[in-house]
Amino acid sequence: MGLLDTWRARRAAGARGPYGLIVAGVLVALAAALAVLPARWLMRLVDDDGLFAIVDASGTIWNGTALLALGPAGARRTLPQPVSWQWTWHGVMLAHPWLGSTVRLAPAWRGLATPTFSVSAGTMRLPAEILSAFGSPVNTLAPGGNLEVRWPDYDAGVARGPELLQVQWSDATSALSIVRPLGSYRLQAMQGKGGGKGNDVQVMLTTLNGPLKVQASGVWNGRRLTLNGTAEPDAAAPDTTRAGLETLLSAIGRRNGPQSLFGTGK
Repeated sequence: MGLLDTWRARRAAGARGPYGLIVAGVLVALAAALAVLPARWLMRLVDDDGLFAIVDASGTIWNGTALLALGPAGARRTLPQPVSWQWTWHGVMLAHPWLGSTVRLAPAWRGLATPTFSVSAGTMRLPAEILSAFGSPVNTLAPGGNLEVRWPDYDAGVARGPELLQVQWSDATSALSIVRPLGSYRLQAMQGKGGGKGNDVQVMLTTLNGPLKVQASGVWNGRRLTLNGTAEPDAAAPDTTRAGLETLLSAIGRRNGPQSLFGTGK
């Protein structure tokens, strides 16, 4: 290499040097800013018209806490304890007193172009009163009792096994009935089967025990839930129990003799 070529090479390297330092400095500044980005910024990312909202947050987006409110806008109920999170190399770790254990949420890809999440299996126990936050017609029933929610591992948005979600309502009560408890019930969401409807979710509601027998089935197609069922007194229930269920049965749906028919239609 001649002297002229050497001089040009050094000049080019010197010209690139400052720009490289500037870029590196900007990246370091961005990383530092992200590290202390306030958790309250997450409040701007939640849709105001959704079924939950962040009403307060503290800490950073990497390690913080937030109070959540459930239900439609204008009728939300704030959870009594905050949700906490911490980002790790394995994803974000979520914790709340209602959760049976820490839940891991990690970004993932389905195929080459569909972003989604992986979620670790878990359980959540909460009071059934929280259901009233979702508005009519549930709030009319003023439900009570205990809810337990279970879900499996989800890898890139796909559940391990046929069951997608299970909700058990134990010692159920309603302000519209003097019968306590009404019973215990289970709602299951299962992966659809064949018929070109593999993406549909099959939903089933069954009675585990109690004087009020409820059963329903339906489909969630990703946009709309179709669920239809019946509620009626147990065949062995005494007359006093049947009388105590009348107001509730009339509120649940259209009466057909001892039965109450409810649902969202076809």
